[in-house]
Amino acid sequence: MKRRSTRLPFGLWAEPPTAPDSSLRVKPLRQGGRKKARETFIMGLLFESLYADIIVGVITLFLSQYLIYSYNCGEKWRWLRAKLTPTFTSGKIRMMFNILSNCAAEVNTYLNPIADNQGSIEMKDLMAKYGTDVIGTCAFGLQFNSLKNPDSEFRAMGRKILHKTRIQMLNMMLSIKFPFLANLLKVTYFNMDASNFFLGVVKETVEQREKNNIQRNDFLQLLIQLKNKGYLLFSEMTDDLLAAQCFVFFLAGFETSSSTISSCLYELALNPEIQERLREEVDTVLHKYKGTITYEAIQEMDYLGRTIDETLRKYSPKPNLDRQCTKTFTFPGTNHVIEKGTRLTIPAYALHHDPKYFPDPEQFNPDRFTEEAKRTRHHYSYLPFGEGPRICTGMRFGLMQTKVGLLSLLSKYKFSPCEKTKKSEVGNRNVEIWLKIEHRD
Repeated sequence: MKRRSTRLPFGLWAEPPTAPDSSLRVKPLRQGGRKKARETFIMGLLFESLYADIIVGVITLFLSQYLIYSYNCGEKWRWLRAKLTPTFTSGKIRMMFNILSNCAAEVNTYLNPIADNQGSIEMKDLMAKYGTDVIGTCAFGLQFNSLKNPDSEFRAMGRKILHKTRIQMLNMMLSIKFPFLANLLKVTYFNMDASNFFLGVVKETVEQREKNNIQRNDFLQLLIQLKNKGYLLFSEMTDDLLAAQCFVFFLAGFETSSSTISSCLYELALNPEIQERLREEVDTVLHKYKGTITYEAIQEMDYLGRTIDETLRKYSPKPNLDRQCTKTFTFPGTNHVIEKGTRLTIPAYALHHDPKYFPDPEQFNPDRFTEEAKRTRHHYSYLPFGEGPRICTGMRFGLMQTKVGLLSLLSKYKFSPCEKTKKSEVGNRNVEIWLKIEHRD
């Protein structure tokens, strides 16, 4: 019987190697969890540090899109990232802390009457509203009031972007795999109505700020400054590019943080001993700060950080990391070559569920992320935000948004399963997370 040729398992939807004598050892990972990840192939043995080479490589060989969604040249990406990074420094995030805290307090106000009756609530939708208000205020200076106005056009368009039909999934695959053909057929990665809406919102906000000389310490203001000054080395900052970066901010902050908070609360409800241990830390630290949630208090909550890390491991916000090689590269000590222009996929979800790095991977255990535990495994076995020069620019903002939301909730309420709680496939974006909520004793 004729054997199928072996090849590196790179590229979106690429066929994994199947020949039994493949020099590149590949083993199937069948650990349950999401249906789409039940049969994932990861590299082992010979290239244990292969992912590190891909992610860090020769620092700039493997670059992707502007910052996310449209593939671009490495130099332009590097310049744009350098200009955008300052808006996510610790100082800038600290300036926005009160906005985060106020948005979290609005969630508590909304939950109080439900907790009074020990009722239940769907957490994904609730946290999506929190995420919408945070991003709207911090990124665009707009007040959406999603908790009071759940049917706003902004929320509706956000749902169009995030909840994809099969046809939309096929369009996305075509846009990534065959961009020339997608352009010819006028197939787009995202829903056009939603894309045009976000573009219009950004243009209107920019026009209003420039007309009235309004300036704010936020993400959009930095983009406006870049737009007015123009690129130093490249074509001008167009309205489309400016809107694209705002859109990236919305997707990264909205989807990742809201899904992480809801998944974390789900695990805490199923593991009351972990919830109690975390609550003890919350009480101890907040007592020191007289019950007030502050930036400094967040920094002292080690177990909160570990709990979020474990949530990001088990429910990877981005199952795969995509890169594009900008220069032909040979892996050191091997004859395996990645040609210029090749698109690569690193299976982060599979790594996060590999028992080699995380024993009993389906168990929720924040102690995997003590400093001692982290030293026992390869650094690149945990990639919730990517790594190297293309690590998520908004990582610190997203983590702070998540920590503030969780801390605010756990300081007031206790969460437990209810009759609507589904105990499987909670990582599936389409599965609701219903939890019982009650006031703390």
